[in-house]
Amino acid sequence: MSDILTTFTHVINSPPGQLVAGGVLAGIVWKFFERVEAVLTDQTKLEIAVWLLDQKKLRPTVQSWPNTFTTLFNKVFGYRQLSLLCLGRSCLVSMLVACVWGVAFWPFPYLGLGELRFEGRFVILVGVGIILTDYVSLLITRVCLRIASNSNNQRFIVLLLALDGVVTACVALLGICLAHALITRAPFIITSI
Repeated sequence: MSDILTTFTHVINSPPGQLVAGGVLAGIVWKFFERVEAVLTDQTKLEIAVWLLDQKKLRPTVQSWPNTFTTLFNKVFGYRQLSLLCLGRSCLVSMLVACVWGVAFWPFPYLGLGELRFEGRFVILVGVGIILTDYVSLLITRVCLRIASNSNNQRFIVLLLALDGVVTACVALLGICLAHALITRAPFIITSI
């Protein structure tokens, strides 16, 4: 059984195999939409075409996304950044993500940590580092959402949210580097990411 699976994997990973797999996938998608089109009435097809061509209907929907995300963000984390509710929910989300990440990647072989003993101060230092960096990231996201909800320029909104993603990734990397330095008691240098 493993020989068949290995052979199949090698065939799919070869360039001709990828071409055939892509062709099969394109055929499946083509047939799916062909079947959907056969079921639709002419009036429904016309309504879909008008909806796709009418940018004035689509523009208010796209422009309301920042407001929707801001409302959802405020419902989850509260309306004020400097509140116990926001801090508590941020801590809860940070710890849940850290636990899932820890279970998925334990024992961190690529960081060269080996077996770790859980000391009380170790857990506290790493937890505080993760909580602080995530809370700062949350503040940056809140500010970006507020700016985006006040703007009508869609390109600016996309650029702002992309910038927020980059800054959030940098803050998370800073948190990982701090945790690595605390765990290994090594200098604050990225050596093996």
